[in-house]
Amino acid sequence: MEKIPIKVLYVEDEDFIRIPMTELLMRRIQQLETASNGDEAIEIARLFRPELLMTDIKMQGISGLELIRTIRQFLPNIRTMILSAHNEANFFIDAIELGVDSFLIKPVNRQNLFKTIERLGEETIQRKRAAISELKFKTLTSAANDSIIILDQELLITFSNEATDSIFGYPNDALINRPIHILFPDFSLPDSFQQTGNTTFSGAKPIELEARRKDATTFICENSCSIIELLEKPGILLIIRDITERKKREEELMRAKEDAEAATKAKQQFLSVMSHEIRTPLNGILGTVHLLAQEDPRADQLDYLNTLEFSGNQLMSIVNDILDFSKIEATGIQFEKIEFNLKEQINGLIKIFTFKAADKGIDLSLDFGRELPEVVAGDSMRLNQILTNLIGNALKFTEKGEIRVKVSLAKEDTPTFIQFSVTDTGIGIEEQKLETIFEFFSQADANTTRKYGGTGLGLAITRKLVELQGGYLRVRSKVGTGSVFSFELPFDTTDLQHEHTIVKADGNKLFSLAGINVLLVEDNKINQMIANKFLDRWKCTTDVASNGFQALSMIVKKKYNIVLMDLQMPDLDGYETSIRIRKMDDDYYRNIPIVALTASAFNEVKEGVMRAGMTDILNKPFIPDELNQKIYFYTRQ
Repeated sequence: MEKIPIKVLYVEDEDFIRIPMTELLMRRIQQLETASNGDEAIEIARLFRPELLMTDIKMQGISGLELIRTIRQFLPNIRTMILSAHNEANFFIDAIELGVDSFLIKPVNRQNLFKTIERLGEETIQRKRAAISELKFKTLTSAANDSIIILDQELLITFSNEATDSIFGYPNDALINRPIHILFPDFSLPDSFQQTGNTTFSGAKPIELEARRKDATTFICENSCSIIELLEKPGILLIIRDITERKKREEELMRAKEDAEAATKAKQQFLSVMSHEIRTPLNGILGTVHLLAQEDPRADQLDYLNTLEFSGNQLMSIVNDILDFSKIEATGIQFEKIEFNLKEQINGLIKIFTFKAADKGIDLSLDFGRELPEVVAGDSMRLNQILTNLIGNALKFTEKGEIRVKVSLAKEDTPTFIQFSVTDTGIGIEEQKLETIFEFFSQADANTTRKYGGTGLGLAITRKLVELQGGYLRVRSKVGTGSVFSFELPFDTTDLQHEHTIVKADGNKLFSLAGINVLLVEDNKINQMIANKFLDRWKCTTDVASNGFQALSMIVKKKYNIVLMDLQMPDLDGYETSIRIRKMDDDYYRNIPIVALTASAFNEVKEGVMRAGMTDILNKPFIPDELNQKIYFYTRQ
């Protein structure tokens, strides 16, 4: 193919664009020089005397437009071409005012590029130059993919480029002197257009309009309006882009987002229902075990009861892990910030594991560092969950030796960072498996599951709970020697009241509730029986309502000290029942403690409980001691 007989200077500051473009141009251009910046281009131009300058518009140092002005001072007849990724109206306007011959949008279409160079080369050889700005504008916009239209002050079309003709379906020049409303029935100048004097205008952001083709079909376009001065008269420059495909993709993305949200909601509803359905019979099983254990059973019967309780708690742990995993997937975990005594909390937790450690002959120790704050504000329940998992794993995988739990001040700041570590002398973990153990449904070895059990969710959930609170869970381990799991968590410690009211269970203390009138609202007969047994032992007077309507009827006939409200009931659920009680016309109904009983652990449930005006929440299967102390707390204030 014959090369184009023209001397070209190509200027581009990005190497990854300039190098391949240079190779492309060398195949078609007879004489070519390149520069990576404006200063270098000026020096080359003085020696090379190019006929065509091709330049980027935005470069380090001298811009493309400044470069054109400078080179024209000693090469006034040089032809100029802008290659730019920017198609804003102000760049077109500046290029027009400067007399640029062509403006191509990156990425450049090769056919359009060489066609333009050939045309400019031919015009250079023939020494023909455009005489009026409109002709220059046609040259500048001929390769544009977007429609470019110029209107006069009467909103009549005075110019349209080739892209306009192809987009709207009108033949060349068929739109000249026709009103813009033929293409945009609802067209009007934006309110932000303001004229001061005769030639100064301010533009507006692109707007979306419905456009009409010659065949009467419509499409959505993005329209940028600017005021220009052409042939000494003000005009309106429109740059129009067909965004049909973009809108289609946006709609597809929106539908996909809505489908994903609907699927997530359906999943959460399913898990909430399943949580309720699994926890409800577990409440009956574990509640019955508690009751039987207090009936002075024989030693062999007590062994059976302990086995039942252990198995029920294991099943509950698996259910909780699966629910936490689902909430983490949906980013649905929210963390509380309540005050609690840090040392008391951890001491109580260690006591739970002391007996199991003693049974295995393992020394379990707890070490508190100096200057550790007494009271902190954070999520004590999630801290318990994290430490329970780490200490429980240490006990599971340690057959002899010791387990050391250490709590120390990591950084005294706002918030205060506290470091926790659990060290064991257990079986250890291979180095290449140290990250694998934190993956969902994964354990260090397949044999681990068979020998020690577990779902492979515990450590994955633990790390996520730490990370979501702004910490990081680390592990060091050596096979046959043991492991160290450590993490830091932020807590608030400033301006805390050391006298705080948090209702929690104390396993060593049960209160007599003689004289307390309780309304138990529960539709499940087994749960009614279990709750009634405990309430009777604590000397409460209890009435039972099997649904919300019965509860509303009973509460207006008798004064109760507290209401225990199941949430999922037929006919009228616990939420609506509580709302109706709170709306009754008496301070008694607005102030009576209502404690929600729920087998669902989702945040949405807790939020719904608060919105319904309930006082507190207790998860099923409930710990009898915790129920006892909640009733005491809310009725003895």
